[in-house]
Amino acid sequence: MKLFRVEPKRAQSDQKPRPALIIIHEIWGLSEHIRDVSRRFAREGYLVIAPDLFTREGPPKFEPGNREALMAFLASIPD
Repeated sequence: MKLFRVEPKRAQSDQKPRPALIIIHEIWGLSEHIRDVSRRFAREGYLVIAPDLFTREGPPKFEPGNREALMAFLASIPD
């Protein structure tokens, strides 16, 4: 499964564990908005991964906001 991963900046001497988050994207897929949210959490000290839940199907092929195309895409995904 593909994912977007971002880590907080830290000094080389700082080896303590960091809190982690898994961010699940919206129905529109792993968009730039989700990547931006992940980066913002990383700036606050979190290790963040955002898995691409459409890895097998590929990215949604429609314009964001086009509900009819989105519903057709979702209907085409096998269980």
